[in-house]
Amino acid sequence: MFKKFLALAALVFAASFTFAQTTVEVATWGGTEGIEILEDLIVQFEADNPDIDIELIHIPSAGDYEQNLATLIAAGAAPDVFFINNISLPGFAAQGAFLPLEEYASEEYLADFFPGHLDAFRYDGELMALPRDISNMVLFYNQDMFEEAGIEAPGEGWSWDDFMAAAQALTQDTDGDGAIDQFGFGYSTFYLFWQPWVWSNGGRFFSEDHAELTLNQDAALEGLEYYVGLRCDSNVAPTGEQAAERSASSMFAEGDAAMIVDGRWRVAPLLSSESVDFNWDVALFPAGSAGSVIDVDGSGWGISSTSDAPDESWQVIEFISSVDAMTRFTEAGIIIPARRSVGLSESFISPDIAPASDEIFITANETGIPTETFEGFGEFLNLMNEGLSEVWLCQTSVADGLAQVERDIEDLLSDYQ
Repeated sequence: MFKKFLALAALVFAASFTFAQTTVEVATWGGTEGIEILEDLIVQFEADNPDIDIELIHIPSAGDYEQNLATLIAAGAAPDVFFINNISLPGFAAQGAFLPLEEYASEEYLADFFPGHLDAFRYDGELMALPRDISNMVLFYNQDMFEEAGIEAPGEGWSWDDFMAAAQALTQDTDGDGAIDQFGFGYSTFYLFWQPWVWSNGGRFFSEDHAELTLNQDAALEGLEYYVGLRCDSNVAPTGEQAAERSASSMFAEGDAAMIVDGRWRVAPLLSSESVDFNWDVALFPAGSAGSVIDVDGSGWGISSTSDAPDESWQVIEFISSVDAMTRFTEAGIIIPARRSVGLSESFISPDIAPASDEIFITANETGIPTETFEGFGEFLNLMNEGLSEVWLCQTSVADGLAQVERDIEDLLSDYQ
């Protein structure tokens, strides 16, 4: 009897050991379709790894998500794995929120990712998150307008001079009433849409250590002056009044702007809009003196520095960042994939569906750099927007507008040194 008891006890112990699970909390924001894919991946992962249980924390709004994440990190209760964009990453990294990933992600493993994009997820030289998707800017153009005007479509090596010549030719008073009603270029004053003009001219917003504002110096200043001049000098781009306060994307969709600079997120609205009755495509951002330099921003997965299960957390990240997993997000039309192999595959490139030159969203990343974010970047944007407000109205010079920004930002930059 005693032997039977021991055998039964041993069996119970063995069973409990076999089914002991490590729980990994995974936090993210996102829409319904993306979350459904993630949930399917979690089911597959748990089936392959019965010793790991994933608890998904989903907060749909990115803004609400970030506030909740900040609260959890401050309380030392961060989820094991969390989704983060590179713009917000420095603020969390400065608090020691991340476990650096170098011990898990070898150089061989990272070779399928764009170096410039990986840099977007580094802090003090260490990789803090593994990117899932890329956010960048390319040139959208109205093919019909180019063909009707006899202008060669934008291609590799297309320069600022080529851009200006096309923009001038495509800025027209089509009905002869003395007012321009078709512009060569649609305009946006949000920094994401004009920072490539600064970078492609060889400029930067800040010194490398973010101790000094350099947007008001030399190549950077010239790049921004060029962009402002598109509206205020050559008038190949509309003022707010000329645009009737419409966005650049709206003017493009309505056939009132021949070109815009925009991101992959613009594709779906253009395909679904009934007002888009013309052929369009994408091209590399026009090359300045420093080439075609666009942003390689995005979102990715990090491991909390307070995680009790870092090894298991990496297993989860590795699985949901695999070629197969990234392909699923890509084929759903949700992301520009962070992996080269997926981005250059048929999963992303569909020549039969506009834009025909889908590969541009991938090849543009070879020369891209991440947004020059730092812990106080949000505060900087507020100060910069205020300083440039009259510049966008063509009421003051870029140099004078940035002089105000430099005065206002001095204390902010010193706070983060």
